[in-house]
Amino acid sequence: MGNPFRGEVSVGGGAHRLVCDFNALCEIEAHFGGEIDDGLDRIDSGDLGLQDQRAVVAALLRHHAPAVTLRDAGVVIADYYTEIHAAVRHSISLAMPETDPGKKPQALESAEGSGWQSSSRPMSRPGWIRRIFGL
Repeated sequence: MGNPFRGEVSVGGGAHRLVCDFNALCEIEAHFGGEIDDGLDRIDSGDLGLQDQRAVVAALLRHHAPAVTLRDAGVVIADYYTEIHAAVRHSISLAMPETDPGKKPQALESAEGSGWQSSSRPMSRPGWIRRIFGL
């Protein structure tokens, strides 16, 4: 089980943990050509190619598996396709919580079948990054 207070989301019954930490955001930013907002918008809308999906999943896996390769990420995507996409979105959302300090992160009930599609509420922008770096 992932720890939602640390931005962790588990897939495969805990076989893999995704974490959207600062390093993962840096990798995602680099993959999308230095445009973190563009990358996050594309993740949120589901406008991702196969290589984009694999790069994002690899970035989120590296917190607990630093040596993970793009190929490894592709295997995780293939093995847990019905839950990985919702887990990615949830991990990123946990890393960028709403600005209500009274709210606590909620664990993802089920990621089954949610896909990369946009939810009814867009993900928060990287509030903690904006506060730290004044972006």
